[in-house]
Amino acid sequence: MSQLSSVGEQARRASRLTGLLLILIGLGLALAIFGYFELGEPEWGWWVIIALGALWVINLISFGLARAGITTVSLGLLILGLSAICLSLATMIADVGLVLGITFILTVAAITSLTLPPLAARVAILWGVSVGVLIILIDVLYDVFGFWERLNLPTSVLTYLPLMAVASFSIAGISLVRQFSRFRLSTKLLLGFLFVALAPLTLLSWQYEQTAREDLRDAANQTLAANAAQTATSLDAFITANLSAISSEARLSVFADYLRTPEDQRAGQAVEQAVLLNIRALQETSRPDLIGRNVMWVIQSYTLLDAERNIVLTTSSFVQEVPELVKGDLFTQPFVNGTPYASPVHYSRNDARMFFAAPVLDISQATTLGVLVSEISAEWLTQSLIQASRLPGQTEGEFTVALYDEHGLRLGSNASFSEKDPVFITLPEPGIRAQLELSYRMPPIMAAELASDLPDLKQAAQQALSSESPVLFNGLIHGANTSEDELYAAENHLSALMRLQTRPWVVLYAQNESAALARTREQSNAIILISLALAVAVAVLSAVAAGNLTRPINTLTQAAERVSVGDLSARAPATSTDEIGQLANTFNAMTAQLQQTLSDLEQRVDRRTAQLQATADISRATAGIRNLDELLELAVEMIRGRFGFYHASVFLLDAAGEYAVLRESTGEVGAQLKARGHRLAVGSRSLVGWVTQNRKLRVARDVAGDPFHFKNPLLPETRSELCIPLLVGERLLGALDVQSRNLDAFSESDLQALQVLADQLSVAIENAELFERAQASLTEVRSLYQQTLDTGWREVVRTRAPEMVMDIEPGGATSENPIAIPLRLRNEVIGMLELHGRPADQPLAPEELAVLETVAAQLATALESAALLQESQLRSRYDQLVTTITDEMRATLNPAFIMQNGIRQLGRAVGATEVMVKLQPRRGGRPQ
Repeated sequence: MSQLSSVGEQARRASRLTGLLLILIGLGLALAIFGYFELGEPEWGWWVIIALGALWVINLISFGLARAGITTVSLGLLILGLSAICLSLATMIADVGLVLGITFILTVAAITSLTLPPLAARVAILWGVSVGVLIILIDVLYDVFGFWERLNLPTSVLTYLPLMAVASFSIAGISLVRQFSRFRLSTKLLLGFLFVALAPLTLLSWQYEQTAREDLRDAANQTLAANAAQTATSLDAFITANLSAISSEARLSVFADYLRTPEDQRAGQAVEQAVLLNIRALQETSRPDLIGRNVMWVIQSYTLLDAERNIVLTTSSFVQEVPELVKGDLFTQPFVNGTPYASPVHYSRNDARMFFAAPVLDISQATTLGVLVSEISAEWLTQSLIQASRLPGQTEGEFTVALYDEHGLRLGSNASFSEKDPVFITLPEPGIRAQLELSYRMPPIMAAELASDLPDLKQAAQQALSSESPVLFNGLIHGANTSEDELYAAENHLSALMRLQTRPWVVLYAQNESAALARTREQSNAIILISLALAVAVAVLSAVAAGNLTRPINTLTQAAERVSVGDLSARAPATSTDEIGQLANTFNAMTAQLQQTLSDLEQRVDRRTAQLQATADISRATAGIRNLDELLELAVEMIRGRFGFYHASVFLLDAAGEYAVLRESTGEVGAQLKARGHRLAVGSRSLVGWVTQNRKLRVARDVAGDPFHFKNPLLPETRSELCIPLLVGERLLGALDVQSRNLDAFSESDLQALQVLADQLSVAIENAELFERAQASLTEVRSLYQQTLDTGWREVVRTRAPEMVMDIEPGGATSENPIAIPLRLRNEVIGMLELHGRPADQPLAPEELAVLETVAAQLATALESAALLQESQLRSRYDQLVTTITDEMRATLNPAFIMQNGIRQLGRAVGATEVMVKLQPRRGGRPQ
């Protein structure tokens, strides 16, 4: 691919990529705006919208620059914009650094590898790695130093971050894999080393973190279960203590005396004063709180009911406001069963109370006189739960403690719950809710503030009510109507739920999961720092190793490039004995062999060219010679001289075709052989005999081992011999015999060149013979013509008779009775000689007929000679044309030029307007 096309392709990729990012970022911005209003306009939402909006504007500018072909500036602006925005997000939002940093690195690598030239891409990737590492370090160092306050994303958003990261990793990974083949070898090795080093470390770190998280989660669950059980036990002890206290107080005689006293005798009497003094004293008595400390003013008021459910005495404003409250279970349970009773939490408009009731007995009569009810504020439950969450060695607010009744109503909690938190885990059925309202067991608040939507927590609470051991739960414990800050900071909590034995209540003891697993975060940060340091070390070592590995390969590549442009002297230094060194040695050996092969090929080409040139020269030299002896003498001398052979001879068959007679031979040996009349019989034990019999070329590469070699004592130095038949069509003229002093002296190119030369020599011999026969026939015709002319003139002179010669007129003779004399040639009629104008009644005399027959015979011979002469001239022109075309075709080795020159010369010679060459494939098929 050319440089211009490569730049154009990069610009198109950049345009498509920035356009796609423009659409995706636009969709993300629209979703961010929609989610901002749907999620209640959280504070962090503005930052996300601003970041996406700025990124969209930057991407729009980058898209315009890419469309204009300014690829480097376009991508540089986009990467700088991404860098600034990702750094800002990592600075302002917590727990996004790792995912954001890795995603940024992969995104930059994927974008630049697709759109930028190699050098610019490497610079951009280095920038991306630096910024990505900085983004990750912001998260890690913030956990250590905590420079500023950062926004916390909701758990739901953080849950989807790994999925978003996996999607980004997949897209970037696929892009990098597709472009992997375009990377330099050093880059591939560097990526390979990093992958091999960091992939196992990442997997082991992930596995270690998961194991550590599970261990910490198990330890936290055990701690939470123990704390929940301890809190439930403390609450049971608190309730039991109050039940015991109210039972003891109800046995005081002053309450029995008061109830035995008639109603009209109580007011203002000593018995009433005694009851009031005892109640005041009981209210000032210290009671143990949830953690066992004695505190004052636990009991807020007392109420005394007679056997008729009448309130005979009360110090409670709550009871005065809702008198029917104490006439239900608070009276029935202790009065009927004779045991103390702890009530649920009851709510008024401004307060919440819990009551304890015990029967007042008449010991002497063994009867129940009434019921004594003590009242405490439900705030004591909240204070007790707060004290339960303040365990030794724990951070303030680290744990969340809450108390729920059997309907999921939160009776109390520590400060981890907001005032806006819904009071129910899930909203009860309308019938149950109505009963709770009638029994004052539900706070008077708005319906929207009543319940959250936490079915998993509800199920865990129901399970805890039927279990004797703590129930573990991992999930949300704050409801949907949590205040804005807490809603979007809501996270999963590790929780343990334990039921009370004294009431159908459940204690929730919970800890924020991220706080419980804070140690794993510290370990993760340490692993991240170690991984970054290891990645840098591996990158440096990998770069050094890749350089050492690729340096000899680059040197080898440079040497190969030099060889590819024709510098066969280039060699790659072998600096080691490993596979790369072996490759360099093999390359050097291959280059040397290639150099030698090319040199040999050049020599063969030069030799082949010389052979072709010699063939052309011999053909050109012999084409104009009509004397056979001169032709053969010149041919054999030029064959020996131009090809450098030891001896060359031409044998021609005799008239009977039984012997191949030496017609011409080179040197003194040739002269001696010709003088002897040297000949070899057709089919004799010689190469000439074999060739003239089989009409095929035969070569004796080593005459000592060839059975058909004729050992001539005049040619003792012959080591190899070649004999080629001289053929014209199917007619055998003789043989060309060439001998050499060297073993196996005749290469394939020699055979081809000499075969072509033998074919041309055969035509030249045929032409010379035809020319000689034509000349002989012409001489004979002229002699006969002269004899006939002389005889005619002598007859005319002898008879002195006048002769009439008629002009030859167009249209020919008109005699109806011509005299026809056949023209015979070798007993074959080749035409007719007709005489017109002689009267039919005057037959030819025998002398006249003899003369006419003689003339007809001479005319036939003359016509044959003329035809032979014309054929010889045509053959000579043909040979000259073939020689000319062959010379021009051999002037070049380019097949296209050969065909063009051949077609041009052939068309010019035959006067054709169109000449077509059809090449037949080697393995069948239609001509191309």
